[in-house]
Amino acid sequence: MPEFICPHCHAVYREKKNLCDADGSLLIEVPVLADLSGQVLKQKYKLDKALGHGGFGSVYKATHLVLGRPVAVKVLRAEFRSDSNMVARFFNEARVVTRLTNPHTINTFDLDQTDDGLLFMVMDFIQGDTLRKLAKAEGDPPGRLPWRRTLKLLIQVCDSLEDAHREGVVHRDLKPYNVMVSNRGGEPDFVKLLDFGIAKVLEGADMASLTTAGMILGSPAYMSPEQVKITNITALSDIYSLVAVAFHALSGTLPVTARQTAAL
Repeated sequence: MPEFICPHCHAVYREKKNLCDADGSLLIEVPVLADLSGQVLKQKYKLDKALGHGGFGSVYKATHLVLGRPVAVKVLRAEFRSDSNMVARFFNEARVVTRLTNPHTINTFDLDQTDDGLLFMVMDFIQGDTLRKLAKAEGDPPGRLPWRRTLKLLIQVCDSLEDAHREGVVHRDLKPYNVMVSNRGGEPDFVKLLDFGIAKVLEGADMASLTTAGMILGSPAYMSPEQVKITNITALSDIYSLVAVAFHALSGTLPVTARQTAAL
């Protein structure tokens, strides 16, 4: 029995559906993922519980058995291991993110493959909520954050993006679900920008194109027109997405309300 995943908000539906109830995005049909909780990867990382999953794979809260610290482990879907483009994208995420040292960018510190071919990436575990969950839980009214708090959060996102753009990296999937807000060392509303998995290295001289012709990578409700058309994608595309994220946080509504992803 397959399941259906929203590429925008990552909502999962067990019954057959075409559109996401939350945002109207066209759902992607994927095989149900096996729960790997309890497994130990490379005798080092014990997968404690699944935090979520999507089109590329699953993310688990795990324990680093040597250091005894919590970590987040992203595991690639088994059916993609034989897909050279998907595997290349997975390695690209780790390679790109390890180049980025901004404190507001998620820290990725290990990438490995099990003996049976399971690809996984290890990142810092962030105890907090996504920007969207925060807006729903603490907004007044729910879904809308005050402009001063929104400004404080998005300045930190800008800090992360500035570092990425300086390195020639476009995030390409900036959305509220990739902005994690936590309390770090007593400092509230500390932001980490997640998921550079579909980032594009602008100079790109040493890497092949990882995008299938005509394949849109990103979340349509926040994507710039040129990204939807897959033409001339630059750092300005991230700025467009940042404005869309700000609009959603302040208004509680999506900047684009078309019911079909293709229409976006």
